Amino acid sequence: GVCYSFAQYWAAIERGRFGQLSVRARRAAYYFAGSTFRSGKDLVHEVSTATIRRLRHAYHWSLIRIGWEFPSSHGDGRVQTYGFLSSSLNINFQAKQLPMIYRRLFRLAPVEDPRFLIGRELEMQALSDARDLWQSGHAVSVLLVGGRGSGKTSLLNCAQLQVFAGTALHRFQIQQRLINPGAMTAFLRHSRGLPKDADLLAVLREEPRVIVLEEVERAYLRTIGGMAAIKELLTLIVDTAGRTLWIVAINQDAFRLLRAAVRFDEFFSHRIEATSVTAENIREAILQRHNLSGLRLEFTTGSRTNTPWDRIRRLIGVEEDPEQAFFRKLFAQSSGLFRSAFELWQRYIDRAEAGTLYIGKPEPPRYQEVLSGLSRVDLFTLQAIVQHGNLTVAEHTEVFHLNPHESRVRLERL
Repeated sequence: GVCYSFAQYWAAIERGRFGQLSVRARRAAYYFAGSTFRSGKDLVHEVSTATIRRLRHAYHWSLIRIGWEFPSSHGDGRVQTYGFLSSSLNINFQAKQLPMIYRRLFRLAPVEDPRFLIGRELEMQALSDARDLWQSGHAVSVLLVGGRGSGKTSLLNCAQLQVFAGTALHRFQIQQRLINPGAMTAFLRHSRGLPKDADLLAVLREEPRVIVLEEVERAYLRTIGGMAAIKELLTLIVDTAGRTLWIVAINQDAFRLLRAAVRFDEFFSHRIEATSVTAENIREAILQRHNLSGLRLEFTTGSRTNTPWDRIRRLIGVEEDPEQAFFRKLFAQSSGLFRSAFELWQRYIDRAEAGTLYIGKPEPPRYQEVLSGLSRVDLFTLQAIVQHGNLTVAEHTEVFHLNPHESRVRLERL
């Protein structure tokens, strides 16, 4: 009986102890749930506020980038200057003491030797296929599209020597603005050495020939009625494509405009994009020329960046090769244009000494310094200049419906 009573006593104590623990556990759970809810609420508020702030910043940044809004300036200096393109690109445009042979190797001129034509195997094959198809009796016409400096003329030079060797080939380049149909036919007659009263259509249908027409962005004006000359050219191409193989070269911005205005791309059986090159093509073209100079290369690493990707690479011990990093950034800055890449390459040369060429690190360009000084009117003018190849004061007056004085002031200010 004593043992039984003692056991019940201890059981009551244990029940009381566990009861107190359960009460404390419930209280702790309620407190934890409340504090967690309050902390979560504060965290959601903080994250949402930061997200809204970043979205607002990104919105204004995008408006500034496209020129619809000007950046706020709170400079405490009393002298302000507009940015220049050379300083925005962080490029030293001072003349460097480079060997004459090096300057000649990297002269900004179209390639004439097929050995220096890099990364154009597909384009050359497309021209060869177009030639074979045309020689078999099909109506063929080729449209060559690319930005300025993308290598359109270089491709045509090498195609003339290889693809069209032994073929009657005539190359013309439009120098002056052509607007009306008569101006287009007169230009083609004069280029072919024909008299003014010659039947151009009959001549183009007589015997097989290849006609290469460059700078076609000068064959229209972005005004009402300004597409008549380009329409006349398209009509001639369609009427004579059976006997004449037309190869028309035009810049990318003009092509986009004409495709929307007159369905320009639908009049050609082949279209070749001259800007579709890779970073490896740019690297190979530069190093091929450089190796002929006999100089060694040394790429400077410069200051390290501290992006998350760079930190991960350093953490796992994988550092990007300075040469690879340089050409990757050079390709991005040149937008895949050979002429721009060659020019930037020469500008990034730090020095040449003891048979070694030292290449500096390309820094990201500061375009905002230049863009901040441009209004929407300026950007529209620059777009029109690129679309037309160039614009005189008189042409600018017609495109934007201004008086000559206003057009001259706008162009001179730019």
